[in-house]
Amino acid sequence: MNEPNVTIATTDNSKLCQTIREIYNRTVAPVQCTNQQEFTELGFTFNKTPYAIGYYSQFHRADRKGESIILKTLDLSQLKPACKRQRLQESCKILDYLSKQENVPNVARLFGQFIIDDHLFLFMRYYQERSIHYKMRVVPHFKESLIERWYHQLGSVCQHIQTQGIIHRSIRVEHLLLDDQDNIQLTGWTRAIFMLHPITLLLNKCNREFRCRKRNHLPPECFIGTSHSPALIDVWSFGTMVASLYTNRHPFEPRRMGDINHEMQWQAFSTKHGHMIANDWLPILRKLFVMLENDRISLNSILNSNFFMGNKAKEDGTKVNVATTGKQPAPKFTAIPLRTINKVKHVSKVQPTGGKHANVSVKKSGVGDNSTKMKSQKRETKSLKSTKTNKSVKQEINKLNPTKNSGLSSTNKKLNGQADESGKSNTLKGSNDSSGPHFSVVKSSKQT
Repeated sequence: MNEPNVTIATTDNSKLCQTIREIYNRTVAPVQCTNQQEFTELGFTFNKTPYAIGYYSQFHRADRKGESIILKTLDLSQLKPACKRQRLQESCKILDYLSKQENVPNVARLFGQFIIDDHLFLFMRYYQERSIHYKMRVVPHFKESLIERWYHQLGSVCQHIQTQGIIHRSIRVEHLLLDDQDNIQLTGWTRAIFMLHPITLLLNKCNREFRCRKRNHLPPECFIGTSHSPALIDVWSFGTMVASLYTNRHPFEPRRMGDINHEMQWQAFSTKHGHMIANDWLPILRKLFVMLENDRISLNSILNSNFFMGNKAKEDGTKVNVATTGKQPAPKFTAIPLRTINKVKHVSKVQPTGGKHANVSVKKSGVGDNSTKMKSQKRETKSLKSTKTNKSVKQEINKLNPTKNSGLSSTNKKLNGQADESGKSNTLKGSNDSSGPHFSVVKSSKQT
């Protein structure tokens, strides 16, 4: 496969080499400790029972001088030597560098990192609102204003780390946490690497990725060949996050062993769910999700497009108006979860709106009884109306044609009388016959 045409990932760019060297030399590696008492003396304590367990990590409730935080522990003994070196020499230093920068507000903060034997301890800030992945399970669709805010924040983070020569490599919905004001906080920096090797200053190479659900954010070159360049991974992942925010679905499935063509997967996904994505994003994503790396649209062209800059100006304008006028910001989103939507189906449409009965709680059983009563009452009224209409029609007919009705009734009476007499005679004649009265009635009718 041809090398990607990345302008900033070259050794000729002296600024990029200088920034990578500065980050690598100035940042602090994890502090080597012999036991847990050494970092407890610094004010870090944690609960030994984890509340979440991953493949190589565990999450614990922790405390830092009275402030509730989170502890993430990584078992480095289960990793390969190359991955272990990358975690300690690149990922930890990148996270330490970004957490200390104040101009990057959408990155999860790190308070301290320690290593004991082959276990890495990362003390990070606690976010109560959980991740967007959790919200996607509860909320069927997000508001468009929230989606615009989130992809602007994520795009600014991707642009900043790209200028610093950093690649996240794991921009997924699970790693997009939300703070109290519903702003994105990007986590999952354990796979982050430098675009250039910090010592040799050559393009970094990554091994082939294993196809699974956790890798559905990666471009197709990660699953082809023995190695690939990670320079364009974050741009592809940024596009998949935009599509997921609009549709609540993942556009790609790398678990398919026979289907590696991501272009065909995107065409099928866009034809089925493209109506949920904003019209301005569809041509951008169509240019991004291409198999050839050199034919893809770059991150700078996406962020500098008129559509992206126009929405960003609107968002900045609303913030300025709030700051100058002193008005309160817009309330947090209150989308209806799927569970409550199913409950609402059982509630009647007419509900008390005000007055004394404003706070009345309606039970399911009561609502069902009222609905059955209403249905039975409607059926009774319909039957009464039908009987009344039939009687009124007959009365009107009798009033209009009294003579005809009387004549008809007299003729009917005569015919009935003749039929009775003939029936009696036939039954008498056929009483001595073996065929019975029924046979005689039929014969007599033919004769008449």
